[in-house]
Amino acid sequence: MRLFKVYDPGYIEEYSQCLGIWAESEQQALRKMATIQVELDLYDDPYETVMNEFKVEEYYPAHDCDVYMCYEKDMDFAYDVQVIFVPHMVSNVESYLFDQLADYNSKLVHFIDYVNDTAINMSLAEMFYQDENGYVFDFHLDDDDELLQVRDDIKEKAKAVGKSVDSYIDSLFFENVNKFFADNNGYRNEYLSYIYANDEPFFEDEFYFYVSKKLMKMGQWTEYDIHLVDIIAE
Repeated sequence: MRLFKVYDPGYIEEYSQCLGIWAESEQQALRKMATIQVELDLYDDPYETVMNEFKVEEYYPAHDCDVYMCYEKDMDFAYDVQVIFVPHMVSNVESYLFDQLADYNSKLVHFIDYVNDTAINMSLAEMFYQDENGYVFDFHLDDDDELLQVRDDIKEKAKAVGKSVDSYIDSLFFENVNKFFADNNGYRNEYLSYIYANDEPFFEDEFYFYVSKKLMKMGQWTEYDIHLVDIIAE
């Protein structure tokens, strides 16, 4: 048996539009997918649509492993679906899959940019500008432009403790960074050094993996639905 990823090359709304299928050939994989789509009735002419429009990619897993399809919960296209091989010797499959997905995400350009970005919004840094009531800034409209302004209660809290607003926000930022990196002082120091030095990023791959894994555990990055690839009879 050979393993194929069979999928609709257009916009994907259902898991069934991108499946891992064991088959003897590409044509057999397409026929199996077509049979599934006929039963689901997602297309006006499901059999012809699959046979003429769907794409097929072959994967080459080792004999001593299971195969899992990992679907991003907000997936749009087939490239949002990862195929992961899990060796039979692995005792904790869930942990293994999580690490593989965290590693995959940690290497994505937009994730690296997100971590490296020091802006106060749309970045990793944004989550450190928080207090118990959430983001320390509010959005306001000014001449049809959205502007970030410090929340009024943050200004009051800063005044109450005898700090400037900037100093108070800096203390919140530092506190939240400490919490995030609580189990790795080295990475905390690297991140703070990068932020305050305002220099080019110098992080190793392991740093991005650490951040990716932590964000995914917190539900702050990509989440997945995971399915074992079973053998489907034709």
